[in-house]
Amino acid sequence: MRADRPEMPHFADIASGIYGTILVTAVLAVTAADEEVSALSGALIVAVTALVFWLAHTYANLLALRLKQHARPSWAQARHLAGEEWPLVEAGIVPAAVLLIGAAGLYSRNAAFAVAMWLGVVALFVWGLVYARMEEASLPGMLLAAFANAALGMVIILLEAVIH
Repeated sequence: MRADRPEMPHFADIASGIYGTILVTAVLAVTAADEEVSALSGALIVAVTALVFWLAHTYANLLALRLKQHARPSWAQARHLAGEEWPLVEAGIVPAAVLLIGAAGLYSRNAAFAVAMWLGVVALFVWGLVYARMEEASLPGMLLAAFANAALGMVIILLEAVIH
């Protein structure tokens, strides 16, 4: 990497961030379809889901590390693995905040869910740009990766619309 370039996220950050964004967008699509789920409940569902999946990923990685090194991971290793998975939780912060603002009455429940889901699509677009930049892709390559990532988010939203 060139010295004048800002430090880019680590591979695990990218993987966890993309996974978390897909997870949160899917959870939003499912909960938005149930009119009985309020914006406040949706925010809680997003936050709890992200935390549970973060714990599950961290735990699975700790087990894999234990098998790999034939010894119990240290606390430092556990903290490191938990930190690598933290972008999974971070992916839920903005959508949950949008839902909380909707729950406060600044806009409707449906608008809150729609904005939160479309922010997931935007986040996937940005993750695609970050990934392509790490790959040192050309501008067209960066845009292709970004639009491909965003398309995944749109497919999730469209599937929700078709199913419900």
